Amino acid sequence: MSMDRISVTRLFLYPIKSCRGIAVQTTHLHPMGFDFDRRWMLVDDANVFITQRTHPRLATISVTMHDDRLEVLAPRCAILRVPIVSFANASIAVRIWKDTLDAHPVSEEADRWFSAYLGDSVRLMRIPEGPVRRIDPKFGRPDDHVSFADAFPLLITSEESLEALNGRLTAPLPMDRFRPNIVVSGGGPFGEDGWTMLRRPNLELRLVKRCARCVTTTVDQKTGSVGKEPLATLATFRRSKDKVFFGMNAIPDSSGEISVGDMFVPDLG
Repeated sequence: MSMDRISVTRLFLYPIKSCRGIAVQTTHLHPMGFDFDRRWMLVDDANVFITQRTHPRLATISVTMHDDRLEVLAPRCAILRVPIVSFANASIAVRIWKDTLDAHPVSEEADRWFSAYLGDSVRLMRIPEGPVRRIDPKFGRPDDHVSFADAFPLLITSEESLEALNGRLTAPLPMDRFRPNIVVSGGGPFGEDGWTMLRRPNLELRLVKRCARCVTTTVDQKTGSVGKEPLATLATFRRSKDKVFFGMNAIPDSSGEISVGDMFVPDLG
């Protein structure tokens, strides 16, 4: 069963996991998500991933993309330049949630830069090319893979859902609190909860699970300061058992370009 078309209003990618996102007009989408999305990640001395959950200052680190490099910027720091492709270093095992996979250290320079800024010993890692981390089989198919994203290649949110949430808040919040990849409009408040697919010619996205939200949503993505919203308010009307939800996790079933303004038809479950 399908409904009227919805439009893509915003697109974001996050080259370094938990650092500030990049708004784009067009990007390439393939089964592991957007090009360069969460292909780099910081780990601690135990080679376990870190995020804004424990290091909210990551929100103040921005990334710009160039043909051959990332440029990483933070307040009162020199620019760090990270090659797009650099696998000279031997891989080591890193852990993200319950998954362990091999990744490549980027450089000692990058490690020193991030460690100095965060005030903690960390290393910057690059994921190998190709599928290396399977999606939870409860929600994915055997050939579904994800990069360093928490669990799924894409997160989809809607403008109407944010508007409905902000109508309950004393101070409205921007969409960047939810760190989506694709923002859409046209489906009504929380209409995305009931979608199973988004379709357009030559591109299909499988919506597999509502997104349970964590304390990262309480981090101001410009300053790194931490508050109580939106989790406190979401818990009053978007709670199920011990979790609150906003947005839908999705898996691409095909590859292609996606742009702001693209139109999709949702399938209803």
